[in-house]
Amino acid sequence: MRRITISLAAALALSILALPVAARNDGGCGSGLGFELQPADAATLVGLYPSLQRSIDDDVITLDILAGQLDSRDKNDNGWVCVKDPYAHSTTQSGGANAQSQGFFYFVNAVDDNPAP
Repeated sequence: MRRITISLAAALALSILALPVAARNDGGCGSGLGFELQPADAATLVGLYPSLQRSIDDDVITLDILAGQLDSRDKNDNGWVCVKDPYAHSTTQSGGANAQSQGFFYFVNAVDDNPAP
């Protein structure tokens, strides 16, 4: 009986240690509705998100500043971030009214795909 108890305790300990690894979110966006996994590359994102192109065209931000911002968002340095265009997302959700996201006309929100340490 003691051998079975020790085996069960060891199996339980191993499963508990494995939980944090299993719960990690590498390579995906668990950050909420509207986020998409994208490469942390400024030029690529400018091509994908009209908000960023508008910000560069209207001299609100430069490509170099955007690249620096993306570097700081990619906390695990795997080259991927989760990106959401609140302006476009709100416009889609509100049927064009877009009353709640006018401040995001030039910007997108980017977070790391796995900010856990």
